[in-house]
Amino acid sequence: MKNRIIHQLFFKVLLAGFWIFVLSACKPIENEGEADWATVDLSIDQPEANGKSRSVSTDNMGTAVILAVSTSTTTISSSTYLSDYYARGLLDLSSGKVQLSLPLNVPLRFAELVFSESLTLSQILSSQPTIYMVGFSDPITISGEEDALNVSISLSSDSDITTPLVMSFSPENSSTEIPVNNDISVKFSKIVDSTTVSVNTTDTDCSGSFQLSADNFITCIQMSASPTINNSGLKYTVIPDAELEYYTHYNIKITTDVMDMAGNTLTETVTTSDGFTTGVQTAGYFDEAVFDEDIMGN
Repeated sequence: MKNRIIHQLFFKVLLAGFWIFVLSACKPIENEGEADWATVDLSIDQPEANGKSRSVSTDNMGTAVILAVSTSTTTISSSTYLSDYYARGLLDLSSGKVQLSLPLNVPLRFAELVFSESLTLSQILSSQPTIYMVGFSDPITISGEEDALNVSISLSSDSDITTPLVMSFSPENSSTEIPVNNDISVKFSKIVDSTTVSVNTTDTDCSGSFQLSADNFITCIQMSASPTINNSGLKYTVIPDAELEYYTHYNIKITTDVMDMAGNTLTETVTTSDGFTTGVQTAGYFDEAVFDEDIMGN
């Protein structure tokens, strides 16, 4: 009898211990998350890479994603920004800032992924575009005492070896009857560093990476201002400082000084093979013809 009572008590104690273990193991994850995570404002420093600053103008903006990853992460693939991360967010390229919810007391590092197009995070996750620049910060541990951090990430162009190409010119090659007040544009295959697309706004010397000439680049047409950028940063447009000459043949040249954001340059200078020709001064011809006809009629 006594042994049976002892066995029953032992069983009850064992059962109570089991339920205590089960209940503690089933504690909601979100409660742990509230205690172990903190929201931190990150300012990403922009050191130079390949001799060029990582920052881009708002007219020439791609997309950058900041990931908080394990310190063991040394390469980035689509799986990394799809699942293998602590936190992720789009970097505001104009301010270099992003806000992330980060785990406390966990060694981690930050990775920056730069894409050539202006994309939303959902577009990146669905289409998984090619990463054309990537960089990592030094390891860091968030203690919970900081609500803002400055982080330095040095970008590498190792993931981008694609050289930019000239895709088209406007006016198109071999086109004729182009108005003398027409603007001139070039479209690239990828976003390039806007500071490397330059024109001469001072005189008729053939300087700058974007040139227009009527004498095979012995002299060049002076431009009114630096190029404007549109078409998601792919197209650059310039306006001559004065109207072009009537019925004159012009060629456009883009030099190898043009460089993309990863430091890749054009492999060769690109010049229109046939160029374009401006139209004739039709109004003057009509007036002259009418004048001659009046003279003959009289």
